[in-house]
Amino acid sequence: TLFNECGEQTPVGSSLAFSVADTVNAGFNYVIGYGCSTDTVRYFHNGGNGINSWQWNLDEGQQSNLQNPRGLYSSFNEKTVQLAVSNGFCTDSSQQKIALDNYLKAGFSVFEDNCPSELIPFTNSSEGKILDYAWTFGDGGNSDSTNPHHIYAPPMRETPYTVTLTVTDSFGCTNVAQKQILIYSSCFLAVPNAFTPNADGKNDFFKPLNAIKTEGLEFSIYNRWGGLVYKTKNWKQGWDGKINGVPQATGTYVWLLRYTDRDTKKAVQQKGTMTLIR
Repeated sequence: TLFNECGEQTPVGSSLAFSVADTVNAGFNYVIGYGCSTDTVRYFHNGGNGINSWQWNLDEGQQSNLQNPRGLYSSFNEKTVQLAVSNGFCTDSSQQKIALDNYLKAGFSVFEDNCPSELIPFTNSSEGKILDYAWTFGDGGNSDSTNPHHIYAPPMRETPYTVTLTVTDSFGCTNVAQKQILIYSSCFLAVPNAFTPNADGKNDFFKPLNAIKTEGLEFSIYNRWGGLVYKTKNWKQGWDGKINGVPQATGTYVWLLRYTDRDTKKAVQQKGTMTLIR
């Protein structure tokens, strides 16, 4: 005896029609086509057991209702792809992580200010499946090392050079990084004993010279009464001989220079006097 949902006995001879359909499977396959700017991934589903609906989420905002769609990706990293299928009665869903591992980016680090006739290190920070490195140093020199060193000849005056790194990966793709560095004619650190802030374009600012290999620099200037008139942490900037926009009179001033040597990591302190000339 059968009872319905109300607990009542089903009358003899009763019948109920119902449908049966095969279960479905949302499992899928894919093939990656690697590119230098865009990767193409083709997805495949067998469509068995009467499946007539596909809902794909292909990551990066891409969706499709095709049985075998394709996804285009310009960001090379791990993608999460989802598929939901139905045959009108049964449904199923699946998800896969797809690694697009052809990310390529050239990069390197180097000190902005450098000395002539010294080995300058270039530290590679490129990412990707790199096979070849091609460096050009802007003076006719080149290298295929991962982390090269290069020596620049002494220029007549501080000279900028553009350093270029081109990397090539296992897919034949390339990426380029460039940086400009300065090579100085000398690395001898000195502080002048006078300056003439008369706006003639010559010796108008008082500052340390060639403080190329300094870290944590502090440069201070004091008047004859010990009052601070100027302070900076940038050796390329200097005092223009003014306090709050007011030109200061001719006289003797005391300067104090503190820094850490970039090579030896030793703390250095120097002091002296200079004359402001009007």
